Amino acid sequence: MRKKLKILFCLLLFSFCKNFSFSQNILWQKTFGGTGEDALYSVSETSDGGYILAGYTKPTYNIYLVKTDSNGDSLWTRIINWGEYAYDIKETNDYGYIITGQFWDTTTGQYSIGLLKTDGSGNPQWVKRFGGTICCNWGSGVVQLSDGGYAVVGTEGGLPGYPDGNDIRLIRTDSNGNMLWSKKYGGSKADITEYHSLNTTKDGGFILSGETRSFSDTTYTDIFLIRTDSNGDTLWAKTFGVDTLWESAYSIYETSDKGFIATGEEGKFPSVMENMYTVKTDSNGNAVWIKTYGGPAGEYSYDAIKVYSGYAIAGWTDSFGAKNRDGYVVRTDTNGNQIWSVLIGGNSPDGFVVIKHLSDGSLILGGNTYSFGNGDLDLYLVKISDTLTSIFSNEAQEVKGILFPNPFSEKSVLYINNINLWPEAEMKVFDSMGKEIRNIKITNAMTSFYKEGLSAGIYFYAVTSKTKFLFSGKFIIQ
Repeated sequence: MRKKLKILFCLLLFSFCKNFSFSQNILWQKTFGGTGEDALYSVSETSDGGYILAGYTKPTYNIYLVKTDSNGDSLWTRIINWGEYAYDIKETNDYGYIITGQFWDTTTGQYSIGLLKTDGSGNPQWVKRFGGTICCNWGSGVVQLSDGGYAVVGTEGGLPGYPDGNDIRLIRTDSNGNMLWSKKYGGSKADITEYHSLNTTKDGGFILSGETRSFSDTTYTDIFLIRTDSNGDTLWAKTFGVDTLWESAYSIYETSDKGFIATGEEGKFPSVMENMYTVKTDSNGNAVWIKTYGGPAGEYSYDAIKVYSGYAIAGWTDSFGAKNRDGYVVRTDTNGNQIWSVLIGGNSPDGFVVIKHLSDGSLILGGNTYSFGNGDLDLYLVKISDTLTSIFSNEAQEVKGILFPNPFSEKSVLYINNINLWPEAEMKVFDSMGKEIRNIKITNAMTSFYKEGLSAGIYFYAVTSKTKFLFSGKFIIQ
C-alpha cells in the first residue's frame, strides 16, 4: 500500500510539473518589409497602445516607418526620402514623431546628424541637419524635453571605419528643431555613440553611452559613459573595460536607485568571440557590478531594460540554438545574475536591438530577421511574457510561484506572490521515490534554497499552507 501511495504521489507531481512550465511564451510575432533589404533600429510605444518602428529600406536607403496597433498589426507605413537611416524614434507631445539618424546633406556633400519631425501619420513637417564638412556624422538618440524642445546625441567627424577624429556631440534644440546649444565630448582619438545612447536623468540632465579610444589605456576601445547637467556640461565621465579586449555600450538608462544600467559587447580582434557586456553603476558612475553573458561563439547585446526584480537584456547569439545568429534575451536578478534566457528565431540569422517592458508585464522585442517575412532582411517585432512579472503581478488573486534558477548547482530561490495570504506556508522537498527529505518554512516572497548535501539528480517539491495545497514543481541539481 505504501509503495502504491509513493507511485501515486510521483504521478501527481509529474502532472503538476507538466503544467508548471518555466518558459517565456511568444505571445505574437510580426514581420514588416518587402522582398529587398529592410532593417529596424528603433521601436517606441505610442499613446494609443501600439508601436512605432523606424529603420531603413533598400535599394534606395530611405527612412522606413511602420505604425502598428497593440497586436503588432500594421496600420500604415511610410518611406521618407529625407535621409538614409533612422536610428531612433519617439512619439512627441502632439502625437507626432521625432526621428534622428544619418541624413545626407546636399549643402556640405556629407552625411549629417539628422532630426526629422513628422505628424501622427508619419508625414514630414520639418527636417534639420547638423554636422561639419568631414564625413561621417550620424544621430543615434533623441528625446523630447518638458519645454517641447529636443535633445539629440550623435557622432561627428572622422571617416568610415571610425579612425581618429570622431567626437560625441549633444545638441539641444527648440520645438522647431533650431539649435540652442551644442556640446562635444571626447579626446584626440575616436569616440562614438550608437543605438540607444541618450536618456534624460531625474534631475533634468542627460546620460550618454558609447565607446572611447581617447581615454582607453590601450588601442582597444572602452565603454564610455557621460553624465551632464541640463546645459550639457559634464558632471562625470567614466570608462569600463579590460586592457586586452574592446568594449562598447549601445544603450543606457537611469535606474530607480538613481544609478544606471548600460549594455553592449566585449570582444577581441580578430576573433569573433564576443560576449554580452552589462554594467550597473551608482549615481556617480562607479561600477556596482559588471556581468558578461554568452557562450563560446559570440553574442551581442544592444538594449537592456529594468523589469520586476531585475533586468532584461536583448541581442543575438551564435553560441546557442541554430548557432547561426538567433535572437537572444537574458533575464537577470537585481545583481545581474542570469535567471533565464530565451532563443527566438529560425534557421537563418535573426536578432534584437530593442527591448521594452510593458504595463502588463510582458516584453516587446524589436529586431531583424532573415528567417521569416517576405524575403531578404525584414523588420521583426515580437511580444513575449516575462515569467517573473506574471508570477508577481499585483492583480494576481491566486497563488503562483517558481523555483529558479532551475537546474542549479548550489543555490536556487523560491518566489511566491501573495505570501501574506498564506499563513504558515512551507516547502516540502521529496526525492525521486517520494520520500520527504526537507521541510522549509516560508515567510517571505523570496526564499533561498541551498543544495546542502543533496546529490545531483531530480527532486520534487510541494508548497502548502496551514489551510490548503498551493502548488508543486520539479527541480534538477546539477
